[in-house]
Amino acid sequence: MPQDTPLHKAANEGCVEDIQEELAQGANVNAKGAQGRTALHRALGVGNLMCVEELLTNNADPGIDDGMKRTALHWAVAGKSMECLSILFEDGNKGKEMINKQSKSEMTALHFAVSQSLCEMASYLIKQGADITLKDEDSKTAFKIAKDMKIHKSIEFPKGAK
Repeated sequence: MPQDTPLHKAANEGCVEDIQEELAQGANVNAKGAQGRTALHRALGVGNLMCVEELLTNNADPGIDDGMKRTALHWAVAGKSMECLSILFEDGNKGKEMINKQSKSEMTALHFAVSQSLCEMASYLIKQGADITLKDEDSKTAFKIAKDMKIHKSIEFPKGAK
């Protein structure tokens, strides 16, 4: 299994200068490291917008899934940064293409946001077109998870959501 490279480590540690240096030395911006994660996944997972922007500027591909089929959107939710999440919906950053992709556990980024009580992120994903009818491996929709957690009224679900 691949190991994290110095580029992955720089992204995880939030060091833009080290990212720039690694890329200048020819590091593959889309190389997969541990668990099939890219440097972009690492930067998104810690919510470091400056690193995310640097990687995207240098052609990091947000469309690459990790070993658990988690997308860049899943990782942006994990990093709890609205700025990192929203940048993935800018032109060419594939947010719309990833919006309903399911991980190995069949969770979408919306499921993940709801399960972490990240109501603002969940509402944002719904506005971006997240399919609220998709079910995870436990056959639960994001609305059902939110209702069970008693946070459904804090998320902008469409009327009639189940």
